[in-house]
Amino acid sequence: MSGKIRVKVQEAGRPVKIHTDPAVMSETKRDMDGKDRLPNGNYVEDTGNHFIYILDENYNVVEQALLTMKSTQKKKSKMWNSMIGSRRVKGKNGFYNPPSFSQVYKISTTKESKGDYTWSGWVVEFVDIMSPDKHLKTLEATQGFYKSAMTSDIFGKVDFSSETQAQGNNQASKETVPF
Repeated sequence: MSGKIRVKVQEAGRPVKIHTDPAVMSETKRDMDGKDRLPNGNYVEDTGNHFIYILDENYNVVEQALLTMKSTQKKKSKMWNSMIGSRRVKGKNGFYNPPSFSQVYKISTTKESKGDYTWSGWVVEFVDIMSPDKHLKTLEATQGFYKSAMTSDIFGKVDFSSETQAQGNNQASKETVPF
C-alpha cells in the first residue's frame, strides 16, 4: 500500500504538522536551498510513504515497515506509484489493475551522485503478483492491513505539539498501532 503526505517542518528539524491536502504547496516559495518555505519560515517536505511487507523467498510475511521517500528519492516514489497503478493482468472479464497489496516488488539500493555529493538511492523492481491459490495467508495479511489503513486516519493520530514531544506522547502507546 502506498500513499503520500506532506510534512511541515520547523527549522529545528521537528515536524509540526502533517498535510494531506497538496494545496499547502500554493502557500510556499522555493528558497536558495531548494526547500519549499511557508511565510512563517517553516518548510514543507513532500514525502512519499509506502507501507510495505517484507517477504521471504516463499512470500511469507517476515515483517511490516514504512518506507519513506523524500528529497532525491521522491521521483522514485512517484514512479513506484505509477508502476502500481499501471500494472495490468488478464482476468476472466478482461484486463484489470490488481490491488496494490497483491503486487510484489524488489527494493534495493544503489549509489547515486551529483557533483561532489553521493548518497544511497532506492531501486524498485516489479517481481510478481500473488495469487490466492499460492499465497492466501500473505494476501489475507496484506489485504487486512490495507483495509485497516484505508478506514483509519493513521497520520492524523500523530501529535506534534511541544508538550507531547517533551513527555514522549504517552497517548500514542495507549492506542492500537496500525501495523
